[in-house]
Amino acid sequence: MGSFSKNQIYSTIFTSIVEGNYKRNERLKEAQLAKDFGVSRTPIREVLQQLAQDGMVEIIPNRGAIVKPLTPDDIEEIYEIRKHLELLALDFAIHRLNLDRLSELKERITSIPEIDNFKEASESDRELHRYIIESSHKKRLINMVNQLLRLMQHFRYIGFHDPEITKRVTGEHLEIIDALILRDLGKAKMLLADHLENSKKATLHFIFNREFING
Repeated sequence: MGSFSKNQIYSTIFTSIVEGNYKRNERLKEAQLAKDFGVSRTPIREVLQQLAQDGMVEIIPNRGAIVKPLTPDDIEEIYEIRKHLELLALDFAIHRLNLDRLSELKERITSIPEIDNFKEASESDRELHRYIIESSHKKRLINMVNQLLRLMQHFRYIGFHDPEITKRVTGEHLEIIDALILRDLGKAKMLLADHLENSKKATLHFIFNREFING
């Protein structure tokens, strides 16, 4: 196996924890991971520290990194924090949003086919939220939201595989964009809050019905 970058190692281990390939309380051994990824133990140690910072593992003296996957309570908390931060970002962004850019996003979403549109729908979702957040021009706020989105990366788009959810989400996006175009901050915040709340419920519903989280 060829060597991997730290980002690739992080993403691979993170996904393996989320998908249950590493079980709760399983020990992640630096030496074995270094061998698996074809790197020295230093980048592995740094990745494990990042995973500990993100709450995915716990570093225990004399034992190393112990797997602590996200629980449904963790995911609910992350969604709630993200909702409040993204609404704050919208406060800062509302008058910085470019109308032409919003029109382009609306046209892209409107043109998404109703069948086999998982990839297009998920990408348009990512693009709209990223545009709102980055338009706040608040570096620390952007970094905090991006950290939460990284934690949620494996869960954010699972609902798009359901055509009914995709249709609902697409409609919500178009309503949000229309409110943004009109600079109607109150309506845009209400719609965005409802949209993120629906996303949280869809994710938790999926998890509980598919037993997606182990342990």
